[in-house]
Amino acid sequence: MKTSTLKSTIIFTLLLTFFISACKNEKKEDNKATDNTPSEKKTKENKKINDENNLKLFFDGTIQNDDEIQLAFKDIEGENHLSKKIKGSDSRWQRISFSFPEESIPYSFRLSLNNNESNKIKFDKIVLNRKNDRIIIRDSALLVYFELKNLKHEFEGKKLILEKISANQKAELVSKDNLNSRIENRYSKINP
Repeated sequence: MKTSTLKSTIIFTLLLTFFISACKNEKKEDNKATDNTPSEKKTKENKKINDENNLKLFFDGTIQNDDEIQLAFKDIEGENHLSKKIKGSDSRWQRISFSFPEESIPYSFRLSLNNNESNKIKFDKIVLNRKNDRIIIRDSALLVYFELKNLKHEFEGKKLILEKISANQKAELVSKDNLNSRIENRYSKINP
């Protein structure tokens, strides 16, 4: 009888030891996770700061039909592009946002409507923004800073209306040299 009590005591002691050591390991892992939190927080803060350093482009207006808008640009690393699918709307104003890669300043860029059907755009403005420094291109200034390809324009009051000429080709807004120079002079001098 003493042998079975001794065995039970040994088994109980081993189980208790195992359970206590497992709890200690969990506590150590919890502490490690807590220790990582400040560095994770720093990483998120750095990402936010880096995101503020990125040049952003906003296109505001109403695009009648569903489409895909592509931002193609050339920078120090070569040619690149970003694209966004948008839902068409006759009356609701839309903001299409693009963020250039980290600290990239484009030499030139173009916005393309890729859908192979006719489309009508009520243009409000294009905003280029980096670190709260903005270039705002509104209404007829679009014609000063952009070449229109496969797009015709007309005015409704002060608002510029753009319409695709041929539904079989993509329509493009191509930045002109005067805008490209303005972007380079303005944003390449802002320290990241």
